[in-house]
Amino acid sequence: MRKAGIDSRTQEQRITATTRQLESMIRLSEAHARMRWSEEVELEDVEEANRLIKSALRESAVSRFSFPSFSYPTWSIP
Repeated sequence: MRKAGIDSRTQEQRITATTRQLESMIRLSEAHARMRWSEEVELEDVEEANRLIKSALRESAVSRFSFPSFSYPTWSIP
């Protein structure tokens, strides 16, 4: 998250995550640890949570209209 927050104008590193995003990362890390039957969150859990969040952000940033070849179901009203 820090790498994503580098300001090229000032070369400062800023954490641009909101409180809600950080809480989501904690919950996802804990859930991943539970999936491994672990009572402790380890680095691999946090890395997986980070991957999931980045993937979700990437997906939400892409509009469905930017992929004209992708077909969406269409419904006709009788």
